[in-house]
Order: sequence, then structure tokens, then C-alpha cells
Amino acid sequence: MALEAEELELPDFLNNSSEEEIHEKMLSNLPEDIDKSEGGFPWDFTRPTAIEIAELKEYVLVEVLKSLSPVTCEESYLLDYHADGRGLVRRESVNATGYVTVTAKAGLVIPLGYGFSTEADDEGNTIDFVTTEEVTVDSLGNAKIPIEAAEGGSASNVGVNTIVLHTGDETGELLDEIISVTNEEAVTGGLDEEDDDTLRERIVEYDRSHDISYVGNVADYKRWALSVPGVGAVTVIPAKDDSGIIKIILMDQNGVPASKQIQDAVYDYIMRPDSESDRLAPPNAVLEITAPETVVVNISAVVYLREAEIGDVQNDLKAALQSYLLNVSSNDSAVRISAINSILGAVSGIYDYDSVQINGVSKNVDLESGQMPVLGTVTITEG
Repeated sequence: MALEAEELELPDFLNNSSEEEIHEKMLSNLPEDIDKSEGGFPWDFTRPTAIEIAELKEYVLVEVLKSLSPVTCEESYLLDYHADGRGLVRRESVNATGYVTVTAKAGLVIPLGYGFSTEADDEGNTIDFVTTEEVTVDSLGNAKIPIEAAEGGSASNVGVNTIVLHTGDETGELLDEIISVTNEEAVTGGLDEEDDDTLRERIVEYDRSHDISYVGNVADYKRWALSVPGVGAVTVIPAKDDSGIIKIILMDQNGVPASKQIQDAVYDYIMRPDSESDRLAPPNAVLEITAPETVVVNISAVVYLREAEIGDVQNDLKAALQSYLLNVSSNDSAVRISAINSILGAVSGIYDYDSVQINGVSKNVDLESGQMPVLGTVTITEG
């Protein structure tokens, strides 16, 4: 589960720092025989200073103290500095990829970087894609062309038959010979940039394991794999014989088995086939990277709400369950009823719950080696 920033426990010297408290202290230090009432010269003369000191102590110094530790740091750019000092980087967003099918004049060459897009939504926004190869339309007037989203993120994932416009090359010039375009399959693989809470968790995990880490142990492989954009959860199975084969099983940030693209990226990052001197894995290690066998986890419960809409509660619950399941295989061998209970108790708006079940029964779901849970249905009934 991603690690939220902890609330900073203020040191004593920052207590009693309100504008009123500071101003009262300033006035108390003035001679007793002068007029200190509001509107008088001493009162007006000292008030602006009290305001500035209060802002310094109540806000500026608090933010400075928060930024000193990744556990309390809330500013994204400062968290990036904490990561950089440990050799970690925030995982970048990943662009969705797929194919468009074009109907056009036979022999037409559709160049690399040619643009396609979805229709505008109610706010006038489109999702843009570009071709990643130069393709020639066949004799029947058809071409299937690989594309990539112009921008990364989960928003670049689109459904079937939604890419229906062509927007031309980088100058905006259109190929008039294109008759129609569509995507016969969903365009997938788009993933968001790593959020602050997830990066914070990796920083803290690095600090905890730093002094006990040895090159090539399970913690190292997990840390290396989690540094690759798109990776959400990692299970490492060390070599059990003299083969030296290390098996790494990957889920992506959306909680589904990692794509071949992500698997290859993790392999290249750890093994560095193009630069042996930069290789992270030990010389005798052999790496096998796969997606997991998935175990669908359906959650149901009766909930009792206080001043909350059941739809909002269900969305918050799904997000919390997704975060939990991403880390189950790395830290445990079962999806536990006790953990689901804890998550339900922490969701805002739920003040009580009962009849909690996983896959229709009130018991844990055990996982075998190489299995990872994925969230199925989340059914909550208001009691």
C-alpha cells in the first residue's frame, strides 16, 4: 500500500505562534505606562511584525521541517530530490500503444509520425496518437499501422473504434487519399507517472534495507524492477539450484499482468545487454521475467454509512483494495480477511461493516508461488 505523508509533530518552539499570541507577547514587553490599545501607535506599529512572524513560524518553518524527511515531505519536487540522493528516480508515465486500420488509396505511404486522434469530448479535448513506423497501403486499400499516444498516462488508453480522425504530419498537412481510419482493438498500456505516495514508499524501503542489502539479493531485484516505468508490483523468486536463474514476476501500476514491453524494459534495466559495465545483476545471474498467473479476488460486504454516498465510498474502497493487492504477493502469501476489514474501517464514510467475504466465503485466499491477486468485483450493500 502506498505510503502517505505523515503529519509532522511540531517542536515546542513552534507552539503558541499565532498572530494574536505573538502580538500579545510583543505588547507585554513594552513599558506599562504607554497606551497599548488597538488603534494606538504602539499597537499599529507592532501588529505587522506579529503577522510576519506568525506566518514564518506557522507556515514557512513548518514546511521547511516537513521537507527534511521523505516521510513528512509533501512537495513533489522536494521528494524527487530525496529520491535522487538515493539513486532513485520517479517512474515516468508510459504511452499507450496499439494499431489503427486505415482505408486509403493503394500504394499510399503513410509516414512515420503521422497523426491520428479521437473525436473531441464535451470539453473539446482529444487524445492524439502518432505512427511509429512508415507503412504502405496494400493493393486492397488497407493498412494496419502501429501507433503510440502523443502523451503518456492512463488517459491515453482508449476503447475500440474511438480513433477515427487523422490529423496529419507535424506541419498539419493531411493525406487526402486517406478515406477512413479506426482502431479495431483497444489501445492499451498507458500508465500514469508515479505518484508521491508510491515514490515515498520506495524511498523509505530503500532506507530500511540500505545497510543490509547485498548486490543481487531479493530486495535488490525488487528495488531495481520497481525503478522501471509502469511496474506496480514485483515478486522475486531466487535461484533454487546451480542454474542461477532469478525469476521476477511483474504486475503493472493498474494491477494487471505487466505487458511484454514492461517485461523487456525491466530485463534491459537490470541486465544492460548493450552495456555490460552498467549491469546491475551479478555476473553469474540469469534473469527470467514473466507476468504472473492471476487470481481474481471479488470482495463483498455490508456497510453502514454516515454522511456519504455509496458510489463515492465504493470508488474509494476500490482504490484502497487495488493498492493493497499490488503489494500482497511481495509481502504475503494470502489475501487476508483481516486486511480487508482494516481497509473497510479506514474508508471515509464507513462507520461499521459486516458480512465481509472474499470470492463468496469468509476466509483468506492463499496464493501459490508465482500467483498474484487482481481485483475483480467490489460489491457493497448499504445496511
